[in-house]
Amino acid sequence: MSSAEALHPKERRSRRFAWIGMAASILLFGASLVVLWHIVSEIDVNELKSAFTAASLRQIGLAVLLTALSYSLLTCYDAIALRQLKLQIPYRTTALASFTSYAVSFTLGFPLLTAGTVRYWIYAPKGVSPGRVASLTVIAGVTFWLGMALVLAWSLIRMADELASLVYTHIWMNQLVGLGAAVFVVG
Repeated sequence: MSSAEALHPKERRSRRFAWIGMAASILLFGASLVVLWHIVSEIDVNELKSAFTAASLRQIGLAVLLTALSYSLLTCYDAIALRQLKLQIPYRTTALASFTSYAVSFTLGFPLLTAGTVRYWIYAPKGVSPGRVASLTVIAGVTFWLGMALVLAWSLIRMADELASLVYTHIWMNQLVGLGAAVFVVG
C-alpha cells in the first residue's frame, strides 16, 4: 500500500485542494505580472521625467506621505475583519496582507478574487482557513465600501454646488443623494 493510499480521504482531498489553490495563486501571480508589464510598457519615460520635474519637492513629498498614510489606514479594514472573526493574527502579518492585497486589487481589479488570493497566500501559513480568508475579504471589502459611501455622502452634502456645475444637477439633488447615502451607512 502506497503512502498516498494510506491517507484518509479527507487528507487526500485537503492535499488536492492545496495544490489547486497553489496553482491558482501561481496563475494569478503570473497574470498580474503580465498586466503590470502592459501597464509599465505604456509609460513614456520622457513624459514621466517631465511630470516629476514639473512637480515641486514639497508636492512629491506630500504625495508620498499621504499615500503611505492611506495604505496604513487601509490596514484597519483587515484588523476590523480579523477582530470580527475573532482571529488573533500579529499586526505585522495583517499590515502585509492588507497592504499587498489592496495594492494588487487596486491595480488589477477583481478585488474579491485578487485580494482574496493575496490574503490567502499570507494568512494561510498562520493557520487561517480558506473560508475564513474569504469571510475576511468580504468583511474588509464591505467595510471599505461603507467608508467610500460616507466619503461620497460628505462630498455630496458639503460640495453640492461645485458638483452641481460638474454633473449638471441641482444642488438640492446632490444634497439629498448625499443625505440618503449617509442614512444608508449610519442607519
